[in-house]
Amino acid sequence: MGGILYCIFRSLWISGWSVAGGTLIDLDHLYDYARYPYRPESRGFDLRHFFEVLTSARLVKVYVLLHSWELVAMVLVAGWFHPAAGVALIPLGFGMAIHVLLDAFTNPTSIIGYSIISRSAHRFAGTFFFRR
Repeated sequence: MGGILYCIFRSLWISGWSVAGGTLIDLDHLYDYARYPYRPESRGFDLRHFFEVLTSARLVKVYVLLHSWELVAMVLVAGWFHPAAGVALIPLGFGMAIHVLLDAFTNPTSIIGYSIISRSAHRFAGTFFFRR
């Protein structure tokens, strides 16, 4: 997506913030994995187990606090109303929005599962998020 934005706007700034929004959003998965009670007994982080847990929908609780329609909207609105910050916030929010949209349509979740309000109403239950 950053490449497309660069072709349109010819701005490394815009494409860079968009890429940051679309990739850094995944850091919230680390929190969910850290709370996962059945991690292997190893000295450090086990990348294979991390992806296995996330892709097999085994998490009992799913927080993914950065994956939320509400946060995307807040970032975009803040960028709209604060033009000085908007040069970073709007492409950041755009990258986040594309990421959440792709996740909502490619993962075994519902669109409403990416609402932090809905997840909190269901106590962040993995069964709600993963539609089990």
